[in-house]
Amino acid sequence: MPVCPVDCDCVAVEAMEAIEAPAVVVLGERHADRSDLKLARRAIDALAERAPVTVALEAVDGRKQEALDQLGDGTLRLGALDDATDWGATWGHAFGPYKTVFRASVPFVAAGLPLGPAPEGREVPVPDGYRTKLGPMAEHHGMDPERFVSSMAWRDLGIAEQALKGWGGDGFLVVVAGRGHVSEGLGISWQIGQGLSEVPIHDFLLDAQGCATGDAVLQRR
Repeated sequence: MPVCPVDCDCVAVEAMEAIEAPAVVVLGERHADRSDLKLARRAIDALAERAPVTVALEAVDGRKQEALDQLGDGTLRLGALDDATDWGATWGHAFGPYKTVFRASVPFVAAGLPLGPAPEGREVPVPDGYRTKLGPMAEHHGMDPERFVSSMAWRDLGIAEQALKGWGGDGFLVVVAGRGHVSEGLGISWQIGQGLSEVPIHDFLLDAQGCATGDAVLQRR
């Protein structure tokens, strides 16, 4: 197994065997990284051996659910999915590496949403740790820290809501999203824990690079 940073908790894919259904498993990827997405597929397959799995992806805009439904019922070829989802315009990262995930025999949920602030009037809880974690990053890039933190929290919440809406509640819901929405438990899982669902939630980063103290990192042997 690759060397694990001392502050992180690195586990093998076999750790999926210890997770009991129903549960939400959130996997943090480096966008379009082939090794991360192959590892995500291994985790999905491991869970699917024990219970039904639904996979929600930040990479697919929530308005494109019909294309994922067509992929599932066989009326849309995988090779045509990028066009059917306006992949380049709505996600912007390479489509090819995600094919390994889309080849899994599971239902898929479009859980992405456009970048930007929450809709006017929408209340979005923000974890206290986000301001400490993201504020300096925003300042470094010349962005307003409070606006950046609020937008990030809204994206976490939006992904969480759409993923849960597309899951029937049985077996496992696997959410594949950017690692920034997973690290330190301050993103998607935190939002789910604010009353969106009472099922257990398990976070895993798919690469140890830059992991924070306490992050669980899924690794290949």
